[in-house]
Amino acid sequence: MELRHLRYFVATAEAGTVSGAAARLHLTQPGLSRQLRQLERDLGVSLFDRSTSRLELSTTGRALLPQARDLLLRADALKVAASFHAVGRLERLTIGAPTVTLTDVVAPFIATLAPDDPTTDVLGADGLSPADTLRQGADLAVGTIPASAPFHEMPLAVLPVWAYVPADHP
Repeated sequence: MELRHLRYFVATAEAGTVSGAAARLHLTQPGLSRQLRQLERDLGVSLFDRSTSRLELSTTGRALLPQARDLLLRADALKVAASFHAVGRLERLTIGAPTVTLTDVVAPFIATLAPDDPTTDVLGADGLSPADTLRQGADLAVGTIPASAPFHEMPLAVLPVWAYVPADHP
């Protein structure tokens, strides 16, 4: 099965006719018909009911159409992700941290990101070590304790934190 065959299937279902889909796809009608039959052979099912004068989706075709669309969307997302990785960039970044750190440190950072920066997700990691946060799927963990091997750490900032007591407190 080839992705282009799935694209042809979706286009034909949306156009309602092979000739209409062929025009949209810049293919000949006989060539598109052959490609659709090949997809049906590859899948082992009939996607269209050819018993009427008009080409209609079969029950199986109607059932498989949403999956074909989803697969094509995922294939397109894979291409986008690959293009980001090809130039050393991430498409998506998941940052894990305790709730207070997400609110006070991570959220203001995310607010500064530009539209071409990675889409950022957050992962609440209350009670988790940075290593456990990374194991749960975060790309970056922010915490207060050093991580152990095989993870690497880097200090982000020295935060100005003071403790206060009344002047007469022992």
